[in-house]
This record gives sequence, structure tokens and C-alpha cells, in this order.
Amino acid sequence: MPAPRPNRLLAAFGDRELSLRAHRLREVELKPRGVLFERGDVVDRVHFPQTAILAQQVVDYHGRPVAAATIGNEGVVGVGACLGGGPALMRVVVLVPGVALSLDRATFVEAVNASGSMRDLLGGYGDASACESLQLAACMAKHSVEERLARCLLHCLDGRQTTELEMAEDVLSIVLGVRQSGLTVAARTLQGLGFLEYRRGTYRVIDRALLEEFACQCYDVIRAKYQRLGSAVA
Repeated sequence: MPAPRPNRLLAAFGDRELSLRAHRLREVELKPRGVLFERGDVVDRVHFPQTAILAQQVVDYHGRPVAAATIGNEGVVGVGACLGGGPALMRVVVLVPGVALSLDRATFVEAVNASGSMRDLLGGYGDASACESLQLAACMAKHSVEERLARCLLHCLDGRQTTELEMAEDVLSIVLGVRQSGLTVAARTLQGLGFLEYRRGTYRVIDRALLEEFACQCYDVIRAKYQRLGSAVA
């Protein structure tokens, strides 16, 4: 497993906001397909991914996932439910296993209430996340599975010290809006183009520059939205 790396959003809060609360942060190891919470659950902790990649899944009334977006070390999950006090609106499941930092709801709410800059940063992050969701909806409609897979791999690799990803493919197929058989075909296509080595559940990128050229422009668009939050988050 890659060495833990800073969560860029958490780091952007700075010592002033969390110095007195840092001892309450708990490192947790997240396993593939592990569910942090389901839609309708009471959320009592926020999670800041470090090496883990999470997927926020929209589920239908039968509990079946129908869409998803990924969150890596640029972000956080559980903020809306913790601050708003309502139930979770989405399921959060582990796409790439790894480490996250977890903070209890009471401590997080206290920190946010005490810091205007923290509230502003979380508001900017929320705006970027909303724009990402709209961009991904357009991506699903306009771009091929191969392009979407390339975009997702690049996002998951950003900031990591490794070129290899272990991914829960049933979760990844929901992120990409494709059956698992279609995901396999797309991965093998990218392998045939020389971009990566693929075996079921594991993706090792061989040439990132070529993969970036191949990926749809949504990767650059989404990355730019987070870059606007500042260099500490980008």
C-alpha cells in the first residue's frame, strides 16, 4: 500500500483551525468495497481520504447504485450530513483501498463554527464538487467508456507515489456507468494501446502523458475547478 500522504483539503485548513483538534483525528484503513455509510444513515464522522479513493453513490429507492463520483485526497465525505444534521443522501463506498483520516462530528462542527476561513474553504469545495457532478453527467453522455476510464484513472493517480491502482471493479463500473464486461473491454483496449498493464482489479499506468492525451477533456476541466481553491488543494 502506498505511504500515507496529506489530505490536501485538510492541509489547507492550516494549524490555526485544527491545531487544538489534531489529536482527535483518527487514521483508519479502508478495505475494498467497504461502506462508510448508506443513504439515510446518521453520519457521525467526516473522512478525509489520504491514499484511499471513495465513491459517492446515488442509489434508487430499491437501494441499487445508479451513479457515482470519486473523492480522493483533494476532498472529504460526510460534511453535508454532519453540518446539516440530516441523514446521508448518498452511499459512500471504497473504490481504492487505503488510509483516511476520520474526525468525529462534534469536533468537526466546533472547528467549522469557530473559523470563517474554514467555512469559506468548505463552501468553495462544495461548489467545485457540484460542478464536478455536472461535468461527469455530461461526460457520461458524450464520451466513450475508454475515455472515461482514462479520466478516472488519472484522477485516482493524482498525488500518489505509485502508478498502480487496486480497484473494486464492481464499484468502478458504477462510476463509469457501464457493465463490468464493458469495463473489462475498455481496460483491455487501453492496454492494447500501450497506456497501461491490466489484470482484473489492478491497473498499472505505463505512460501517463499518453493517457492524458487520450482522456476526455473533462479531466482537465475538473482538475482546474479544484485548482481554483488554491495550490494547497490542487
